[in-house]
Amino acid sequence: MKKVKYREKNRYNEFLSAAKIISEKISKIEGVVGILATGGIGRGYCDDYSDLDLIEGRIQA
Repeated sequence: MKKVKYREKNRYNEFLSAAKIISEKISKIEGVVGILATGGIGRGYCDDYSDLDLIEGRIQA
Protein backbone atom coordinates (compact mmCIF):
# COMPACT_ATOMS: atom_id res chain seq x y z
CA MET A 1 0.00 0.00 0.00
CA LYS A 2 1.33 3.43 -0.95
CA LYS A 3 1.78 5.87 1.96
CA VAL A 4 -0.13 9.13 1.47
CA LYS A 5 1.79 12.37 2.07
CA TYR A 6 -0.25 15.06 3.79
CA ARG A 7 0.51 18.76 3.49
CA GLU A 8 -0.98 19.99 6.77
CA LYS A 9 0.39 19.46 10.29
CA ASN A 10 -0.80 16.18 11.81
CA ARG A 11 -2.88 17.01 14.88
CA TYR A 12 -3.64 13.36 15.66
CA ASN A 13 -2.38 13.51 19.26
CA GLU A 14 -4.54 16.55 20.03
CA PHE A 15 -7.64 14.86 18.61
CA LEU A 16 -6.87 11.60 20.42
CA SER A 17 -6.54 13.45 23.74
CA ALA A 18 -9.88 15.19 23.16
CA ALA A 19 -11.52 11.89 22.19
CA LYS A 20 -10.29 10.26 25.41
CA ILE A 21 -11.70 13.08 27.55
CA ILE A 22 -15.07 13.01 25.78
CA SER A 23 -15.20 9.19 25.81
CA GLU A 24 -14.60 9.07 29.56
CA LYS A 25 -17.60 11.35 30.09
CA ILE A 26 -19.85 9.50 27.63
CA SER A 27 -18.93 6.11 29.14
CA LYS A 28 -20.47 7.19 32.46
CA ILE A 29 -23.92 7.45 30.86
CA GLU A 30 -26.13 4.52 31.81
CA GLY A 31 -26.44 1.94 29.03
CA VAL A 32 -23.28 2.92 27.14
CA VAL A 33 -21.16 -0.17 26.52
CA GLY A 34 -18.57 1.15 24.09
CA ILE A 35 -17.25 4.08 22.10
CA LEU A 36 -15.55 3.80 18.72
CA ALA A 37 -13.36 6.53 17.22
CA THR A 38 -13.43 6.64 13.41
CA GLY A 39 -12.39 9.06 10.67
CA GLY A 40 -9.06 10.81 11.11
CA ILE A 41 -8.27 9.10 14.39
CA GLY A 42 -8.82 5.72 12.73
CA ARG A 43 -6.52 6.71 9.86
CA GLY A 44 -3.91 8.20 12.20
CA TYR A 45 -4.10 11.67 10.66
CA CYS A 46 -6.08 14.78 11.69
CA ASP A 47 -5.62 18.36 10.51
CA ASP A 48 -7.29 21.75 10.94
CA TYR A 49 -10.23 20.59 8.81
CA SER A 50 -10.85 17.32 10.66
CA ASP A 51 -13.76 16.68 12.95
CA LEU A 52 -14.01 14.23 15.82
CA ASP A 53 -15.99 11.12 14.86
CA LEU A 54 -17.20 9.04 17.81
CA ILE A 55 -19.76 6.23 17.65
CA GLU A 56 -21.51 5.27 20.87
CA GLY A 57 -22.70 1.72 21.55
CA ARG A 58 -25.66 1.14 23.89
CA ILE A 59 -27.66 -1.72 25.30
CA GLN A 60 -31.40 -1.22 24.96
CA ALA A 61 -33.47 -1.97 28.04
